[in-house]
Amino acid sequence: MEGRGTHSDYSKPASLGFSAASLVIASYTWRRWAQEVPLWHPELRCAGRADGVGMVAGRLTIYDYKTSRKPKGPERVFDHYLQTSFYALAHNRLFETDIQDVLILITVENAEVQVFTGRVADYEAALSARIEQYHKGCVQDVPTLAALQQAA
Repeated sequence: MEGRGTHSDYSKPASLGFSAASLVIASYTWRRWAQEVPLWHPELRCAGRADGVGMVAGRLTIYDYKTSRKPKGPERVFDHYLQTSFYALAHNRLFETDIQDVLILITVENAEVQVFTGRVADYEAALSARIEQYHKGCVQDVPTLAALQQAA
């Protein structure tokens, strides 16, 4: 899997929803390792559930299913890349794997399944920045014990 982008040659009718996406991934997944994988990363302080882990084009890959009313361009799936990259990093941390690739399958209403591929390394810095921003926001929004006592 080189770079990111859509691969329309793997597209199937999306009217079948996740069944269509399953057909797409089945067409080039050599072996599924797991589905609905709960993951967490203690250092990043995040958790989530990946739709699947498997061998795709000979490489261990995290994959995730999405739905959309309209087709999306690569610029519109950036957050999905961050999410699946997190899943890969968490899986690597928990199970001592070396997942470097992500696959995003988007079933589009009355259209074809869109397939996006990416490399975890391309999104690690942005993911770390997003998580840091999230945790800073959470800490700023939590009142201190002194502020709570003063308000009472």
